[in-house]
Amino acid sequence: MQQELFELPPSPPLSTLDTSPLDGMRLKLERKIDHKKGCCRNFAIVRGGKGPHAAELKCAGCGKHRGWLPHFAANWLLTLLAFFPEAKNDVHTIRDSKK
Repeated sequence: MQQELFELPPSPPLSTLDTSPLDGMRLKLERKIDHKKGCCRNFAIVRGGKGPHAAELKCAGCGKHRGWLPHFAANWLLTLLAFFPEAKNDVHTIRDSKK
């Protein structure tokens, strides 16, 4: 059988995401909605996801819900941390895709 070339790797079980290396990461939010309806300084903390979402984004200042982290972004960040574990201490930027 031929393997799918563009198949996404399986996401971690949602019940274990709270213990994921992503939990507690800081993200700078630079999406269109963040420019229109920003919160505090538009920095978010990654927390465990619910339902179909990989993780929740909570405002670093007030704890308000700021959105959901898609599985493809979570998988990318997990791959980054696999090669550079110290990158968890850095602030990463999330932007809208250019479609």
